Amino acid sequence: MDTMEELYELDLSGTALKELPSSIDNLIGLVYLSLNNCENLVCLPDSFYKLKSLSTFNLKGCSRLEIFPEVMDTMEELYELDLSRTALKELPSSIDNLIGLEYLSLNDCENLVCLPDSFYKLKSLLCLSLCGCSNLVVKNLFTTVGRRPVNQKDLHGLSSLKKLDLSDSNLENLPTTIKQFPLHELILRNCKRLKSLPELPPSLECLDAHDCTSLEDVSSIKKLFEQALVFQDKPYRRLDLKFNNCFKLGEKGMGNDIDADDSTSLEEVSSIKKVLKQAVFCKSLGWLFTNCFQLDQKAVNSAETPKLEMPFEHMVTLLKDYHQEPPESKKRACIITCVPGSEIPECFDFKSLGSSMNIQLPSEWCSNNSWINFPSFVASAVVSFPDSYTGGGFGIRCECHLKSCNKDNHWFSSSSYFPFGSRLSDHVFLLYGGFNVGEFVKSEVSNNRIYNMASFHFYIDGWGSSQCEVKQCGIHLLFPN
Repeated sequence: MDTMEELYELDLSGTALKELPSSIDNLIGLVYLSLNNCENLVCLPDSFYKLKSLSTFNLKGCSRLEIFPEVMDTMEELYELDLSRTALKELPSSIDNLIGLEYLSLNDCENLVCLPDSFYKLKSLLCLSLCGCSNLVVKNLFTTVGRRPVNQKDLHGLSSLKKLDLSDSNLENLPTTIKQFPLHELILRNCKRLKSLPELPPSLECLDAHDCTSLEDVSSIKKLFEQALVFQDKPYRRLDLKFNNCFKLGEKGMGNDIDADDSTSLEEVSSIKKVLKQAVFCKSLGWLFTNCFQLDQKAVNSAETPKLEMPFEHMVTLLKDYHQEPPESKKRACIITCVPGSEIPECFDFKSLGSSMNIQLPSEWCSNNSWINFPSFVASAVVSFPDSYTGGGFGIRCECHLKSCNKDNHWFSSSSYFPFGSRLSDHVFLLYGGFNVGEFVKSEVSNNRIYNMASFHFYIDGWGSSQCEVKQCGIHLLFPN
């Protein structure tokens, strides 16, 4: 068989192939090869590694494929390899010859029990997905190389790893060595046995622990906020933490800032105050505690139940401190958080039933004709979800209309979107930072336009959210001094 230089793409997905011919290496120009859902495929040719131009190789759903061939020479161009839903029990020890590999997916490889020691030499790997690998010894992935503990030298080869998906795993705890990985995104969705989180990588920007129903201790996330201070020079620093349906998560599980003996009450222990203080230094903070019922004082009629007001009151207090800092010492932050609840916290200045409200702005902000004294707005809304709500994209949007003595009317909008599951009770949302009114008011003061009224309207957006309702809303004003 002669070589074929011009064939770039070959898609054999869903065919009845049992094997590929050894002469496939004559396709020297092949860049894309897909064998998805070839359920009769049982082996790959040993000459596979000779496809030097291959960049994408898809084997997803090849449910009878048990062995991936040894990679006998380096492959620089192969950057994406999808082995999801195959019958692989292990990867070849020569896997490190895939020196250009950036994306490796092993989702739902239920027979996979371990990864080879050479796996740590994949220095180009950006994304590793192990979702549904129920028999993989995840602990060994992080803690042993050649029967010895992982150290920083071992991880040097994984210096590019940014995304790790361990969803649907059976792990109960993550090993402490995970902090050595340079991750930006860690996905732990539906890890039903996971009980606690160790110290996480300082580079982490997104943690998704959706449906980790046994998760009790996330006190280590305080470290993430402390480390956020180190990254203040990064203008787009963000931190998204999702603890949806973590039913066992309560305030005690977030850790205490002070040493407390057994007689210290929850009200005396500001267990997340320090966490929130660091949070406002992030460019963007999404902190979702959907269905974490132990954070709602209405969920359980018990004197020991943590108070819903505590997270919100701490947040408002710390935002006030943040707002009073000199402008040059802070960056504009955008914060969204939610917890189960059915009432606007008491600390809010203005509260109203329904989805809209009008407020009179205090006149002292313009007493010295100084725009810098104009208040910042913290918005809150109670949203009810009907029993028929099946989840999907959910968004909450708040429009702010400023009105002046001259009858001028200018509006601003703040919104956030995120995926929500079903089985939702009433939830309270807090939004801060989306109303960028400071610079506008500054320009208008010189024109003698003094804004003395503000109206707020809350809207629910997203697929399947038409029956959701904003039952209450609230606004809190933050003044620089």
